[in-house]
Amino acid sequence: AILEMIQVFSPMLIAAGGCIVNNSSVGGRIPIPFCSAWVSSTIHRTRLISLTGIYNGTKAALIQAGEGWRLELAPLGVRVLTLITGGIETNFLKNLPGVNLPADSYYLGIADIIRRQPEKVPMGISPEAFSVDVVHQVERGTTGKYWIGGGSTLARLSLWLLPQWAI
Repeated sequence: AILEMIQVFSPMLIAAGGCIVNNSSVGGRIPIPFCSAWVSSTIHRTRLISLTGIYNGTKAALIQAGEGWRLELAPLGVRVLTLITGGIETNFLKNLPGVNLPADSYYLGIADIIRRQPEKVPMGISPEAFSVDVVHQVERGTTGKYWIGGGSTLARLSLWLLPQWAI
């Protein structure tokens, strides 16, 4: 869908010297295990490859694609900003259904961890602060990857300072 939107609107973006803002996730750089349990209320015994990997993979792909588009569109006067978004204080987690594990699930031993669901996103920033920061970055001409949202600085530093096995 993102690529289609860029293709359809590219003549207008080029004519206006526009800016594309992609909203990715910290999950595209640091996997967030079992967040698929929040998206899908049932974890099947045979589904060992969770939806978390798919979610994180699509966010990682968006980060890479955004960097490619940034390099390809810059000579045409179009800026690309890819947000690597951390926590935003919304009711998203509060409104999700509980997780149901089948009786024969491989994950029964850690069911309490999977079912633990905070009401709010940990370290989240307000939607207002998020939107003001995004608009500020667009107005000042920022391009490339921009880490934003609660916990994003900590995540970025962790990637830089910690060994892979610790993340």
